[in-house]
Amino acid sequence: MLSLDLVDSLLECLELLREKRHRPASRLFRDAVETMDFLKVIHSNTQRGRFALEQWYQNRTIRHSEYRAHLREIKGEEAGKARKAYYEELSKFTHRSYRALLHSFSLGRDNLLVHDSHSRGLLVLPQTIAAYLAILADLIIQASDCLKDTKAIPPDGIDVAWVTSLEAKTVPRRFAIQ
Repeated sequence: MLSLDLVDSLLECLELLREKRHRPASRLFRDAVETMDFLKVIHSNTQRGRFALEQWYQNRTIRHSEYRAHLREIKGEEAGKARKAYYEELSKFTHRSYRALLHSFSLGRDNLLVHDSHSRGLLVLPQTIAAYLAILADLIIQASDCLKDTKAIPPDGIDVAWVTSLEAKTVPRRFAIQ
């Protein structure tokens, strides 16, 4: 269930970005990380993992701090701190921080802020979509590793997907720096 939810969230995020709807897409970033990290805990074959799964089956919410505690136990304090920092950065989208909201505005005539929804998505800045696609790409890579590690997808299935998704011959880029 969780693996399918993870994949569905990432696909939904991609569709929203295609539609230039970066605000709802960005809220799915943290959701994907929470799902991946929870999957890692419950597949860890540890007491913490078994307890988390029991709690989940009882419809209780498992806090992300549980994953970070698990991560500190298996990979050390620095790994736990790094994941916490990453999670907090993604939380800024969910909690509508200044910079997250700033991605929805451009500077118009007479230094007026113009919201990108003003013209049905036509004013969404390309750099906003590009930045969000880069975040999504990172999440897809993480999800691939997670699904492979938790055996939700056979390892060779992930490898085949990566190989077939990459260009055999790259297309010359028109705007490349030379």
